[in-house]
Amino acid sequence: MFEKTVLIEAEYPNLIFVKNRDFYKMNEKSVLVIGGAYSVDKEYRLTYGHKWFEDEQLTEREKEEILNKYSGKHIDIILSHTCPLKYEPTEVFMKGVDQSRVDKSMEIFLDKVEENIHYDKWYCGHFHTEKQIDKLEFMFGRIKYFDKDEFYPKYDSNGNEIIRDYCSQEELIESKCPQCQSENICLIKGNGFHILGSDIIGIKCNHCKKIYGFNDVKYDYNCPKEL
Repeated sequence: MFEKTVLIEAEYPNLIFVKNRDFYKMNEKSVLVIGGAYSVDKEYRLTYGHKWFEDEQLTEREKEEILNKYSGKHIDIILSHTCPLKYEPTEVFMKGVDQSRVDKSMEIFLDKVEENIHYDKWYCGHFHTEKQIDKLEFMFGRIKYFDKDEFYPKYDSNGNEIIRDYCSQEELIESKCPQCQSENICLIKGNGFHILGSDIIGIKCNHCKKIYGFNDVKYDYNCPKEL
């Protein structure tokens, strides 16, 4: 599966750690890994004695090495921690954080990567949100097969097919299955402690055994989606 070195902890053999700045072949896909981001809670961590790693971002030399090695080339998938500056999801910035004091050097560098390296898909995290824009996708909580662009699991433990982000709560106003029109449906409630407003996260059709998830459920900060 991998053509280069990966890291595995004996206690968690199913978790595979790819190495920062390395180039991999995964399931016939070429993958470039670019880790690193500035911790917006750095001052809090230092003040109260929590862990903070001085090398959390790439050095200028490491950035130059990536651009020199891969500029003009095609890569199927880029995996990074943060995102290019042009794609920053400002709508989910943490309240109370003075953005003028946040080091954006990694995001500025990833702008250059985005402009100079040809790619098919880019996955990142860091901002605790899920969002797609152009060929870039922010991940948080939910899992995807990147070679299929399909969420995992596709079925729940009872064999119901899960169709995530099917529509908004308002769009599904009829008490019928949107596909087979059966009235044998039930509402699915989420964890109300983690949701702002209505905690209905989808409907289940007992006739065609499908679950339709809503795309507009408002989760509290740092709480990933449940479907």
